[in-house]
Amino acid sequence: MVLLSLPGESFPTMQFWKPDKIVHILLFGTQAVLLYIALSLPRPTSPQGMRPLRFAALATVSFGVLSEGYQAVFTNRAADPFDMLANAVGVALFLFIMRMIGTSRMLSFTRRLLRFPASPPSV
Repeated sequence: MVLLSLPGESFPTMQFWKPDKIVHILLFGTQAVLLYIALSLPRPTSPQGMRPLRFAALATVSFGVLSEGYQAVFTNRAADPFDMLANAVGVALFLFIMRMIGTSRMLSFTRRLLRFPASPPSV
C-alpha cells in the first residue's frame, strides 16, 4: 500500500511492458502466492468455502483493481487500466507457475521451511 500511495511524480513515465509493469506483475503474483500459502497451511479451504488457489487469485485481482481506484481517489495518480491488466497477468502467471511446480510440493516445502505441523491442528 505504501508504494501504491506514492505520488505519480515519484515514478518515471513508462510504456506498457517497461519496469513499472514488471513490478506490478511481480508484486501481485507474489501476493497471490503468499495468500495461497497463508490460506492453505492452517486449513484445507478458505473462509468463504472456496478452494484456496481460486480464492487467492480472486482476492488478489480484486485488490489490484481496488488499489487502482484508491490511487485515483486518494492520491494524485490516475487509475491505469494497464496496471490492472499487469496485476491480473502477475496473478495468473504466478499461479500457473505454482500449479506447474505442484501446489502440494510447494506447501510441503513451506511447512518444512516454517517448521509448520504436517497436518492441521484439530479444533
